[in-house]
Amino acid sequence: MLMTVCIYALYYICEDIRLKANKRISFSLKEKASKKLLSIEIDYYSQKNAAEIFQKIDNDIKTIAGIFSSTSILSLMQIVLSIGYIVVLSIINWKLTLLVVSFIPVKFFLTLIISKKNVRVSSDLKNAETAFSAWLGDMINGMREVRIFNLAAWFSSNFNKRQDAVLQSEYQQGKLSNINQTLQITLVNTIVTVLYIVSGFIVNDGSLSVGEVIAVQTYSLTTLDFVSNFLDLIYGFSSLIPSLSRFNAFINYPSESNGGTEKITSLEISFIHVCFGYKNSEEVVHDFNATIKPGKKYAIIGANGSGKTTLMNLLLRFYSPTDGAIKIGDKNIREIPLEQYRNQFSVVSQDCFLMNDTIINNVVLNQDYDINVLSDVFETVQLTDFVSKKGTDYIIGNNGSMLSGGQKQKIALARAIISDRPIVILDEATSNIDKGWSEIIQTLIKKQFKDKTVIIITHKKEVLEYVDEQFLLSRTTGVRNENCNN
Repeated sequence: MLMTVCIYALYYICEDIRLKANKRISFSLKEKASKKLLSIEIDYYSQKNAAEIFQKIDNDIKTIAGIFSSTSILSLMQIVLSIGYIVVLSIINWKLTLLVVSFIPVKFFLTLIISKKNVRVSSDLKNAETAFSAWLGDMINGMREVRIFNLAAWFSSNFNKRQDAVLQSEYQQGKLSNINQTLQITLVNTIVTVLYIVSGFIVNDGSLSVGEVIAVQTYSLTTLDFVSNFLDLIYGFSSLIPSLSRFNAFINYPSESNGGTEKITSLEISFIHVCFGYKNSEEVVHDFNATIKPGKKYAIIGANGSGKTTLMNLLLRFYSPTDGAIKIGDKNIREIPLEQYRNQFSVVSQDCFLMNDTIINNVVLNQDYDINVLSDVFETVQLTDFVSKKGTDYIIGNNGSMLSGGQKQKIALARAIISDRPIVILDEATSNIDKGWSEIIQTLIKKQFKDKTVIIITHKKEVLEYVDEQFLLSRTTGVRNENCNN
């Protein structure tokens, strides 16, 4: 009775330790993943969508943390008990003990063979699940177009096809697990049968009593059961290998370079023979040369594909030039600590990202703010009426889904004003603003951005009257025009 109580008490303690370990591992891996997402090279996000990234990270972390399951802890405890049972068996009859122990390597060898196959099957399943999540994420984002173009039949066909691939992989994994269980049960039954036969001969010789034979059989069955549970644990761990490998590949994916230790002493930016091409593609930017002086206003214009936005991504250090250099003052921008460098820029893009949060939180971005200054900002970007009607605590929806395109860009413009950084990049920042965009730009240039360096990427020629200089980009060169106002 006392032993039983001790065993249950030990199990409770071990289970509590397991739960805490599982929690700690999950938190640690998620924290590590979140930090990696903040530093991983930006091209990672162009290869995968949000649903795919989340599914992979979440699935892999759950699988890895699952190593501390209640079954695994129990199996490890049972192995310790098995050693004790084998000692007892050897005291009763060493020959029968040797017979029982001899079957353990066979069971272990069979488990290893099937586990190797399970690694491949588990990898196929995870790849199928990831592919399905990636496709479904794209379809959810494009559900409006799916409905407009009446693609319901096509969607259903692809959904069923991709889901069938996942289910087929799950079936293969289940089939392999069934084979493993069948072999283990068959082997145990074989051992028990041989044990009965040999025990019969030993009893007939008078070497063992019937009671001792019953004890041997009881201890043997319990030992074999414990060993089977441990081998099942090894088999289960084989499903862990693909997750470990995939998560490790994610963590080891190249990160942005933090730069050197140089300090910014001047905000003059120089593009010196800058060239850039994406992986396995032709150059997008070729031999671009320009100087951006502090406090001046610039326009970058050019046809689609001429490299306007790519040039800004190079300036913001999302990519590195394949040739040439970009300098701030007399230092290469790669020599400046990344956080310090990016703190010099505010960016408003055509497809600006907004959080599923309040208007105020999307504008101030966790900064302290003066309510009077904020009111002036809303006035400048022509959001006063909307904010007065909805309130600053209005939840704008997933990526601003409760707003019009123009309202989204106005909030992004307000964000750039509040951030108050010395260099402002407006990448088609007023493309969705139907009315008053010219007035907004003019006010920003003359008031809020008066002393700031402003780089405007645009297709609107009317904007050129507000800038000091323009750069016309083509696929082969960047052309500087000193007298754009003329």
